[in-house]
Amino acid sequence: SNGIDGRITNGKRADVGQFPYQVGLSLKKNRFSTSWCGGSLISPRWVLTAAHCTEGIAEVTVYLGATERTSAEVKHTVRRDDIIIHADWDTRKLTNDISLIRIPSTSYSSRISAVRLPAIARSYSLYTGDRVIASGWGLTSDSSNTV
Repeated sequence: SNGIDGRITNGKRADVGQFPYQVGLSLKKNRFSTSWCGGSLISPRWVLTAAHCTEGIAEVTVYLGATERTSAEVKHTVRRDDIIIHADWDTRKLTNDISLIRIPSTSYSSRISAVRLPAIARSYSLYTGDRVIASGWGLTSDSSNTV
């Protein structure tokens, strides 16, 4: 199937400061419609997230330094003008599903810092066989009703 199947569940609670780049995004389309997505802090002023999260959004509140939705060390609310969606984002093919959110400059701390991205290079490792950790805002069990 070419669609997106399943979700990541049965995760573990993150320790404070374990994923200092992980941000929470409360996305507001209008006064009646809000949703939640995750993103990664890539610099003091920029958050990287998915275009499917930010498409049609009027306002987003960015939560930094949080391990629970209500425990943010810092939060910023920005408007549509601060959201940049990839010019070739295709909602049907789900290609170029990437966007940037500009936030006021944020000071780093033990709970807030940018993700370490690979350096720009002519080629990249495929990381075949390497272990990875996915961080985000999900359920710690399939039967849980809290995020």
